[in-house]
Amino acid sequence: MTDTNTKHCAMCTNLSMNNCTGCGAIRYCSNVCQKADWTVHKLLCSSFAAGFKDIQRPSPVHYRGIFFAEDEEKPRIVWVHIRRGLDGEFQVNILPILANPVGMQVRKEVEISVLLKRPLDKVILTAFRDRIQETHGQPPKSLEKIDKELGEIMRGPMLSYGIEYVNDKPDKPADLDLEDLRHLVDNFRIKYDNTVRAYYGEISSQGSRCVRVSCVGDQIVFGAPEFEAITTHTGLFTPTNATVIYPVAKALGLKLILAKSPSALSWRGRRFDGKLASGAPHFNLLVS
Repeated sequence: MTDTNTKHCAMCTNLSMNNCTGCGAIRYCSNVCQKADWTVHKLLCSSFAAGFKDIQRPSPVHYRGIFFAEDEEKPRIVWVHIRRGLDGEFQVNILPILANPVGMQVRKEVEISVLLKRPLDKVILTAFRDRIQETHGQPPKSLEKIDKELGEIMRGPMLSYGIEYVNDKPDKPADLDLEDLRHLVDNFRIKYDNTVRAYYGEISSQGSRCVRVSCVGDQIVFGAPEFEAITTHTGLFTPTNATVIYPVAKALGLKLILAKSPSALSWRGRRFDGKLASGAPHFNLLVS
């Protein structure tokens, strides 16, 4: 776990002591980072400030969680009743939040920020039903409010809450705040990107050889090399990918195609070490 006395910016690796003046539940090192997070943060900033400060806690065994409903327009902060049972396991009372908890499962959702390479001071767990299934449940509107794409891989309601671990064993419940919302959204986006990358890898297995030049975002988030020989399907080179055939190569009898790939959802608009994630070339170079 990280040193909880070390205060980091929610959006980058810089240290920061500047809390959001609206809710006080997240830190930024600069206006640039705050602006980059605003589309997500604004969904819960005012509601956190209005009803979810520590002094408003209903009881000592209530902890802040984040609920993603199927039929609500945005996620919401909730008080989650969590206590340790006689068997030593933590018991989460979902009923006040979700009328029908049948079939809900729990999984560890976030232990480390993949984008920032930073372990969290708690483990974020998520209770879910019918997740990542095409035929069961509805895409949570509250997730689609953040990114329409997330509705393609998520199904059913989801409740996220925190547990602190000691030596890999659950020790005590922990509040979630709006920095944890940021980590959850980043995690969901990476899940989506991994699904897309797996799909493209599958349909490209019998395609043409090319060289992929990865941008900063793909190098940091997915560990992609700057230059990589891959196989890709020429059908992916559509006008929306800004395909260009170079005239010099054509004159030499080579079919040289430059096809730009869209920015990944997980790092779109983000900065790493002060550089835009898309600040380097991000395209496929096909020779056939």
